[in-house]
Amino acid sequence: MADRDHTVPAESAGTPGSANRASLFRPLVWLLLIISAVTNATLSLVGANVFVGAGFGVATLACATVLVVHHYRHRGDGVPGGRGAAA
Repeated sequence: MADRDHTVPAESAGTPGSANRASLFRPLVWLLLIISAVTNATLSLVGANVFVGAGFGVATLACATVLVVHHYRHRGDGVPGGRGAAA
């Protein structure tokens, strides 16, 4: 019978390199979000081509969406009393 109270730390799950990739995912998406938002604002102030600015705006929205989805899918992972804990 499986132990429901036992959780496997994120570092030991998956392949050996997956923990490093997972730990870099959110910071990289945050960096892309900041760069695309600043570029979008700069292009809007300068009056550059509307389609280029819209492209960076769409990239900003995509990064924000990825961060929100990632948050809701992984909230409580490895945290005592999180989503996977028994009541």
